[in-house]
Amino acid sequence: MNPKRSGIIRRFDMLGRIVVPKEIRQVLRLKEGDPMEIGICGESIVMERYQPLLYLEDTCEKHLRVLAGNCSFACAILSTEHVLASRGITLPEAPCLAKRVRMLIEEQKTYLNDDADPLYLFEDSRYRIHALYPVGTKEQPSGAVILLHYRNVSPEELACARQTADTLTILLKEE
Repeated sequence: MNPKRSGIIRRFDMLGRIVVPKEIRQVLRLKEGDPMEIGICGESIVMERYQPLLYLEDTCEKHLRVLAGNCSFACAILSTEHVLASRGITLPEAPCLAKRVRMLIEEQKTYLNDDADPLYLFEDSRYRIHALYPVGTKEQPSGAVILLHYRNVSPEELACARQTADTLTILLKEE
């Protein structure tokens, strides 16, 4: 790990707290109340946005396998930032999701194909999304289940994708 250095120095207060500078929070789109996971890597303290779906990775893979089998469709499960798993197509995990996709997840809004207003997975207009069903709650948005746009999708296939998102939401609440 080779972190970018900002030149900003902060000290711990009496309670062991450090304030993350506003500039860094803005760049990382962190806001008050965002859950953060804190860990250790060698001699460094690492803070990352908490991604609860990562703890259900095996479960996500199983649900995605069932969804892809029922739909015969390219589909994926997303965290609030990245692709966690995909079926029917290999999607890169590293690139950050398009801003609009992240916004829909954060606001817990469903998207269904609209030719006048297409939605793309990444900012470079790769991988058009046919349907997006949020996972999580308004208080804790966690990700989404998506179907990619290649052909018309049946109401049954849309129902399967919605059910997968609803099931993952329930499983997160039980964690």
